[in-house]
Amino acid sequence: MFFLALTYGLERNPVAALQQMAGLIEDVGHRHGIANPLNMTVCATDGEQLVAVRYSSETDSRSLFHSNSFRHLRELYPENPRIAEAGDDAFLVLSEPLVDLPGVWTEIAEGTAIQARGGVIEQCPFIPRMPEG
Repeated sequence: MFFLALTYGLERNPVAALQQMAGLIEDVGHRHGIANPLNMTVCATDGEQLVAVRYSSETDSRSLFHSNSFRHLRELYPENPRIAEAGDDAFLVLSEPLVDLPGVWTEIAEGTAIQARGGVIEQCPFIPRMPEG
């Protein structure tokens, strides 16, 4: 799936590339009689921004969460060098929260893409589209 998304410009416009990848998979699946051909939680990064998507054809994909702040994690794990090195603008994206603390995790809604860059997380609807051109 990542190689397919790369062909649609994952490096230039990751959300659009993932939407085109998903659109093609769904189209091919439907043409072959598969009612719900796609169920994915996916994450990609270029080292500057992080993009994550929660989507399924049947609107029932597995859970996906992002951290709201590394400050909470630093307080919990002050001796962990990986958390200390991550920086103030870092985010985690994972299938389930690491610890159950109010305000630390936000669930990414079904059919949603997030883009995290420079300490800011933006959300947008994730809608598969047929590839352009």
